[in-house]
Amino acid sequence: MTFEWQRLLHLVPSFDTSLQQFALEVYEVKDAIRVKKMQLPMAKVPFIKQEAFKKAHEIRMKADEEFAIEKDKLEKQEQQAIDAQYEKKRKASEVAQKMSQHCAQSYGKQD
Repeated sequence: MTFEWQRLLHLVPSFDTSLQQFALEVYEVKDAIRVKKMQLPMAKVPFIKQEAFKKAHEIRMKADEEFAIEKDKLEKQEQQAIDAQYEKKRKASEVAQKMSQHCAQSYGKQD
C-alpha cells in the first residue's frame, strides 16, 4: 500500500518533501491500524469458536425439531390416506355383500 502512495505522491511535484514524508507516515499508520484491526487477538479465538459451536448446536436442534414436526405431519397424512382407502374398501365390501344377499334372497323367492 505504501508503494502506491509513494508513486502517487511523486506524480504531484508541488508537494514539499517533508509534506510527502508526513503523508507517507499517515498512510503507513492507517495501514498498520487496518492490519491490526483485521488480526484477532488470540485470546478471542476460543471464545469465538465456542460461540460458533453453540450456534451450530442451536441450528442443529432447530433442524431436528422441524424435521420431527414435518415427519409427524407426513405420517398423519399417510395414515389418513390409508384409513380413507380402508374405509372405501370396507364400504365396497358391505355393498357387495348386501348385493349378494339380495340376489340370494331374490333367487330363493323365485323357486
